[in-house]
Amino acid sequence: MSAFCYDELPEGSIRLLRVTGVDVNGCLTTTLDTWQIDTNPEFYALSYVWGSDAKTQKIDCNGKELAVTESAHVALTSLRGTLRLEEPGNPIWIDAICINQNDNDERSRQVARMDWVYREAKCVIVWLGKGDVHIDFGQQVALTGELESNGLPALGHPLWACLHTLFENEWFVRLWTSQEAALSQSLQFVCGDFMVSIEVFETVANRLLKHGLQWLVSRNALRGSLGGFFAIIDTKQNVLGGSGLLMATAGKQCKEPLDRIYGLLSSMPGEFRKKILVSYTRDINEVYVEMGKAMP
Repeated sequence: MSAFCYDELPEGSIRLLRVTGVDVNGCLTTTLDTWQIDTNPEFYALSYVWGSDAKTQKIDCNGKELAVTESAHVALTSLRGTLRLEEPGNPIWIDAICINQNDNDERSRQVARMDWVYREAKCVIVWLGKGDVHIDFGQQVALTGELESNGLPALGHPLWACLHTLFENEWFVRLWTSQEAALSQSLQFVCGDFMVSIEVFETVANRLLKHGLQWLVSRNALRGSLGGFFAIIDTKQNVLGGSGLLMATAGKQCKEPLDRIYGLLSSMPGEFRKKILVSYTRDINEVYVEMGKAMP
């Protein structure tokens, strides 16, 4: 099978991935189609941690071989059933696949359109991983009821280990994922085959704070996962301004220094965004100076 090559992406369009099945060798088969955004396509958008670029898996994309990150492959394989991705009308947008990462011009244009992607998605899916014996998602959600009734489990109860594993997930401390979640109209967390809404997460996090138990589930709860989670909630409710958002996400992680700015632009006030030119060919010092001048 020959290698997949990206076609030029027309202005005002995005690519959407559709899973069509699995071939006889167990390889995912997919199609990657171009859609004009003014046609208002229905799609899911994935929010996840990229992981290492060194570990890749092959998928069949439009009859060609495409290497994708291992994390994207695991997510697609699992979500294929959970989201029924093979059904018509259920394509998914995944940045690592739907954007040609080797084309800086395309990356720049698509990053500038990120707010449209995550706002217009019918649901943003937060992928937290396959899960294992230490992170039974159902147990974590069950804790909500235990807290509400004040029947708190003992310190050695396995539910605390589950919550610890959950809130120490790298997703909560990544910069891009904060913006992706904050922009969403509908947000669902998925771990393995289990799916739960952001409202349930918020309830659990609030009750942990109410009872002073946040330190049991996160080693650096306020600056780490729980702090990052509430920064997402505040951003969704338009509580944070430009400077507040920068401060709230100061501890977040990103691979590229330019993404320290670009990874927040879509959550910034409109007047601020207009003053920042998104381009991955720019000098980082120039972008930081531009950001400083744009701040009120």
